[in-house]
Amino acid sequence: MGAYLSEPKTTKESSDAEGGNMKCGASSMQGWRISQEDAHNCILDFDKNASLFAVYDGHGGHEVAEYCSKNLPDFIKKTENYTKGEFEQALKDAFLGFDATLATPEVVSLLKAIASGKDGEKPGSEAEAGSGSEDEEETVDGLMQEAHMPLEQVMARYKGAGPLCRLLKGEGKPPVSPMLRGRRSSSG
Repeated sequence: MGAYLSEPKTTKESSDAEGGNMKCGASSMQGWRISQEDAHNCILDFDKNASLFAVYDGHGGHEVAEYCSKNLPDFIKKTENYTKGEFEQALKDAFLGFDATLATPEVVSLLKAIASGKDGEKPGSEAEAGSGSEDEEETVDGLMQEAHMPLEQVMARYKGAGPLCRLLKGEGKPPVSPMLRGRRSSSG
């Protein structure tokens, strides 16, 4: 079964927010994954003249999504371009800068704590599925290792894993994502 349930969890977790002259709502559903991996922000009073709405896709684990939802908003506010009111460049700077922090030993330790539920938050339904903290730590370590591998090497690791690898390679077609184009090796 791996990272997927035998049937999807379709219960929605929804919330509403209201502030100033704005109202918003958010809803999430776990689906086929063994735990909810995504996180979001709906910050109506991000600053005096701005609100922040963001969705963070867990891509195989909730820890980075959760960490981003807790820390990226303040990181954005602290960029020089945000204080100048240059929001487009501030977001670009913040995304690149924040992404670089994710591989630091301090943040990796925090991510491991989030994955195991040792950050003060209750662990997700992964604990209900019987995963121990050693498994969680191993998963985070494996994800970090794969994040630094060339795409072809990651795909080779999962050779025979099904049509996803063939789809990513494109089999003679342009890659599904333009982001994959620059990382494909000439041997693929």
